Amino acid sequence: MRPVDRHLARIGAVAGHLSAGLDEDLVERLNARIAEELTRAAGPKGLRFTMVRLFGVARRP
Repeated sequence: MRPVDRHLARIGAVAGHLSAGLDEDLVERLNARIAEELTRAAGPKGLRFTMVRLFGVARRP
């Protein structure tokens, strides 16, 4: 598995709830775009990443 794919799998496992209410087609398009951009940014040597805790903050308008 490519490093980009490992990263996206990890994000999907820990943050899938962030896209829970969105249209499935939109989520697929966004995921494809993110994968393309990460692959481009990774370059020939791959991609290194470190996972940190993910926090979502909601604020009242």
